[in-house]
Amino acid sequence: MARNKHPEETVQKILDVSMALFLEKGYEHTTIQDIVDALCMSKGAVYHHFKSKEDIYDRISDTY
Repeated sequence: MARNKHPEETVQKILDVSMALFLEKGYEHTTIQDIVDALCMSKGAVYHHFKSKEDIYDRISDTY
């Protein structure tokens, strides 16, 4: 299996897509599957970087 040479880019992509979905659908109505589908990534790839949707939200909140 190939490794991502730039994990920070993947993390930023997850955060950007998640924030867009949270703004569009609201946090409560956005699922991890919604994020995965929008990213065209595997669920495992998202969970490799974040343990939960709440973890993603917390990172976004810390950043902005």
